Amino acid sequence: MKRWKNTRKSFVDWLSNSDLRKKFSDNIKYEDLSFWWLTLLMDKDNINQTTWYENLNKILNSKKNFFFNDKVNYFLLTSLLVKKFVLKITSTLIIKFFFKNKIKKVETNSIQNCFYAMYTNMVDYNNNFIDRQYGLASLKNVENKKYIVEIPENFYLIKNIKNIKKNLNNIPVDFLIVNQNIKIFDIVRVYYLCLIMFFKTLKLLKEKNYFIINNKDCKGILEKKLLNSFFGSIQDQLLKGIALENSLNSILAKNFINCFDFHPQARAFYYFSKKSSTKNIVNINHANYSENNIFFNYNINDFSKIYSSYYSPKPDIYLCQGNRYFQVVKKFFDHDKIFLLGSLKIELNKFKLEDFKSFNIKNNKKIITILCSINDYQSFVKLLNESNLGELTIYVAPHPLKKIETIKYFRKNLKINFFDATHIDKDNIFNISDYIIFGDTSLGLELAIKNYNVFRIYHVDYVPTFDIDDEIPTVTNNLEILDLFKNNRITQNSKKIETDYFYKYDMNASSRLEQILDEL
Repeated sequence: MKRWKNTRKSFVDWLSNSDLRKKFSDNIKYEDLSFWWLTLLMDKDNINQTTWYENLNKILNSKKNFFFNDKVNYFLLTSLLVKKFVLKITSTLIIKFFFKNKIKKVETNSIQNCFYAMYTNMVDYNNNFIDRQYGLASLKNVENKKYIVEIPENFYLIKNIKNIKKNLNNIPVDFLIVNQNIKIFDIVRVYYLCLIMFFKTLKLLKEKNYFIINNKDCKGILEKKLLNSFFGSIQDQLLKGIALENSLNSILAKNFINCFDFHPQARAFYYFSKKSSTKNIVNINHANYSENNIFFNYNINDFSKIYSSYYSPKPDIYLCQGNRYFQVVKKFFDHDKIFLLGSLKIELNKFKLEDFKSFNIKNNKKIITILCSINDYQSFVKLLNESNLGELTIYVAPHPLKKIETIKYFRKNLKINFFDATHIDKDNIFNISDYIIFGDTSLGLELAIKNYNVFRIYHVDYVPTFDIDDEIPTVTNNLEILDLFKNNRITQNSKKIETDYFYKYDMNASSRLEQILDEL
């Protein structure tokens, strides 16, 4: 773990101190928004894309001279970019033609809370189609709320126009579709600008090797990620930002609420929303904090109270899900702009988590449920295959976004038989489980709060996706697993877990949100 820590810190420090940051802020930008903040480097994605991070870890922590010459396939990237350009124009025209907004003209002095809702995050809750990231907030004071809805611009849109329109009709608040607030001219202009900036970047990179970290040459890994940014990612962020600015100026909202943290497109969102008539940009932290997820790692010199292209755009108000992340955020932002909120998503749970009192030891045959996140199932399989677990009944509950991939991988690689728990009622599966295994999914943390027998597993061959600490037992080998199975009760620090990750597990986060927005 020390090596991963060194890699994480070294990379994050390089991002803030690289000469490229200054070069981009002076030369590679849209208006006063530096492309630096929009690159795949700044995404810092070591969860969904692991190969680059694994290779970087090898270079920075080995005495040997590793060199990865991962060349850019310009032909493939250009083909994908042309396809993306055509799909963007086609999707925009379809959305403009087939979809209608449900929005009333508002007075300029009215108090409005505008929520950014992504169709892919929206769920049916009691016949209301709402963004799950905001919990029950969408159903409270509906006359004072608006949605800006982002519809997916891909083949899913073309195939599901009728179903999408039906779901949109069930949104309980007035809304407008952000995709409609972009012009074809803007699409052409942004793509052309990015092409110019790409060639400027190529010229810039010829000046010297900017990718030296701790005296190690990382160019073979990082240069490719930087250049790949110009083939769709930056274009998407700019166009979504422009559409957002136009939408906010149309709605005239006082508070713009989103849950992007500093994920891709967030920095563009903060830049363009600041240009709009909106007074407060409010970010709701939507995921559990983990230091090993380098997305959550910042440098204080990335931000400034006086904005220029050299500094990252940021929200005005930051709402943290738990105290652990709150302690991190307050190092970078003004204390009076940060609030503890709790988790909004848990308010929509269609299963009830009650304190676990019974224990279901089945002689020699224990029941184990595995809760998978987006990208930890491979680590689970490898460690379980290395363990002599005997006769077990295993249920696998995949992440909603990776159902097919997860189950397919387990069926192909796990040496022990298992049951697919995708369609099994969660109340039933948790109540019959002797032990529940997870990685970085928040549901595992919820179960820990309720004193279920949970523990984490991590195989050292894989990128760590959560922090290993004393809050929840973590096993890394066969002996540690067997040792835990000897215990009828696994001890958790339930109260600390609740405070660290959920602030208060009381299903009242939406009420606290209403109070904060009223005060703003």
